[in-house]
Amino acid sequence: MSENFGHYVEKLITDARDQGKFDKLANQGKPIKIEEENPYLDDDWRLAYKVIETGGYVPPWVEMDKEIEQDLNRTRRDRQEHHRWLLRRLDDIKHGPIQYFGRDLRRLNQHHESFLKNHATRLNELNGKIDHFNYLCPVPSLLKIKLQTKEIVTEFDHKCPAIPLL
Repeated sequence: MSENFGHYVEKLITDARDQGKFDKLANQGKPIKIEEENPYLDDDWRLAYKVIETGGYVPPWVEMDKEIEQDLNRTRRDRQEHHRWLLRRLDDIKHGPIQYFGRDLRRLNQHHESFLKNHATRLNELNGKIDHFNYLCPVPSLLKIKLQTKEIVTEFDHKCPAIPLL
């Protein structure tokens, strides 16, 4: 019976949505503000936390978490862009003038090696931010695992197209 009830409720919601009954609701698109008080918070600190929250203050470790996520996404994008660039450049060299073939491959290899070195440096800097985040973060379940720089760079290098050297 509860399964039928669930389907019935789901159908009612779907029909209402299709009829536009959920359009233009008050506070649409904004997070629901639940004024539930933290039961673990000491009463002496409750007002202080409320003032901090309404003032828009964000703890440094929360800001750092956002920054680390942005940096991680940027390093992933950098690897993807470099991989695509390598493929395009190899194709250009393959179809380019034969007299520059060897020189262009050597330059491409130098550029790729330089990218790998610089990328490893950026990952190590990111590990420094992760260490600092882990020091500041008061929630053990949110601590971050450091990046395995050597493994990430080696795995990426293996996924890249081989650059034949003459």
